[in-house]
Amino acid sequence: MLPLDLGYGFFTFGWSSCRSEIVPVAATCPIETAAPTAGLTDDPTATRAMPEPTSAEGDTTRSAEASTGAKTDTAWASSTYFAEGLPFSIVHKVSSEFLVHLGVSAQLVGLFQLAHVPWNLKFVWAPLVDRFGTTKRWMVAAQLAIAACTLFLAAFASTFVPWAFGTGLMLIAVFAATNDIAVDGYFLRRLKKERQDSLAGVRVGAYRVALMVGSGGIVTLGGLYGFQVAFGAAGLIMGGLALAHGVFLAKDRAEEGSSSVSGIVQRAAKSFFSQRGIGVAMVVLLTYRAGDALMFAMNAKFLAELGLSTATRGVINGTFGTVASIGGSLTGAAIIARVSFARAFVPITAAQSGAILLYVLLAVTRPSLPFVAAVVLVEQFIAGVGISAFFVFITRLCQGEQKATQYAFASSLMSVAMLGAGAGSGFLFASFGSAKFFFVAFLASLPGMLATAFYKPNEARTVIGG
Repeated sequence: MLPLDLGYGFFTFGWSSCRSEIVPVAATCPIETAAPTAGLTDDPTATRAMPEPTSAEGDTTRSAEASTGAKTDTAWASSTYFAEGLPFSIVHKVSSEFLVHLGVSAQLVGLFQLAHVPWNLKFVWAPLVDRFGTTKRWMVAAQLAIAACTLFLAAFASTFVPWAFGTGLMLIAVFAATNDIAVDGYFLRRLKKERQDSLAGVRVGAYRVALMVGSGGIVTLGGLYGFQVAFGAAGLIMGGLALAHGVFLAKDRAEEGSSSVSGIVQRAAKSFFSQRGIGVAMVVLLTYRAGDALMFAMNAKFLAELGLSTATRGVINGTFGTVASIGGSLTGAAIIARVSFARAFVPITAAQSGAILLYVLLAVTRPSLPFVAAVVLVEQFIAGVGISAFFVFITRLCQGEQKATQYAFASSLMSVAMLGAGAGSGFLFASFGSAKFFFVAFLASLPGMLATAFYKPNEARTVIGG
């Protein structure tokens, strides 16, 4: 696995090569009034009293401050989206690998995907995050709760107790969905739209590093030393992140406006649904990830059928596969920066759908381990490209009032397909067999691909730029 500080360096290095073409950083950072360490101070309104610099000194100072602000944004965006991705990995990947390791049926593995329900319903309590307190406080509290619940799973991992496992998993899902609301709201409140777009690759990349730690490092630990150790390590990581965010993240301000939760919902809904082309956008939200959701739910079960042990799956599918998806996410962001979101969205979606057919090939040919590993890496790379584009798509839908509530609503719609596909995946897999199952997953991806062809972004020029 990649250590978190190495992940920071990786994203900063990978993104710097195309950042100058994406957005003029100085134009998006309030450098005349913000302290050089803005983003780490606890007072977001802090100003500094300094003599007026000369023109040359001013240019140098502004350049240094812009660079510092960009690195700071990259750091906290990386850590917060890592903390968003790891709980998702625990619920959807580590738990599945744990169940496959125990030898339970495909149907039961699929049914445990119902733990995704809180992600579908998080828009219900998202207004509370908008209305009460700050997103930072919600974030830290949720991450501490996730840590405690994951340690609870560790206590029961040595002897599988279904009710205890199910209860712990569902609690993690509820707190993880709340953490998602807080992290996304914090990101949207702290940064201007242009800067949000330029960090799309960093957000997806950090999220994917977390998936790598979960499906790679944590699963490998489970295969080698038992899942009591694996869940314990995951809980300690989440606890450390919560403490770090509590100490180092800058404070944000609660949204101003209506004093009631219902008022927040009304304003968010009015702003969201009044956008041009929202009907087609809703179809994209509901269908874009449907095919991948089916494939993802039975991935561990299928690779186990091919003879891959838990530890081997953790290394190939988890570690190296997620590294490939990180490269894909940064590549996707660079493609969008180069050719524009409007031109890139449809081809990227088509590639994402086509990659599912690679698993049909695996199911039919049952090849050797090197070929399986190659297919997993290619598919993960293409999936990373697709998710990077989807992050930009959702972010651009949530630019009105009450951003946290809007983002929760949009991502909840996305997760509807994941819930339905995941819960039914085990029964389809057992009924059809692996080859037919993955072809059905490909068919499920086609509505999303067609919807993107009819979706018209608000601007034809690049969305990651000034």
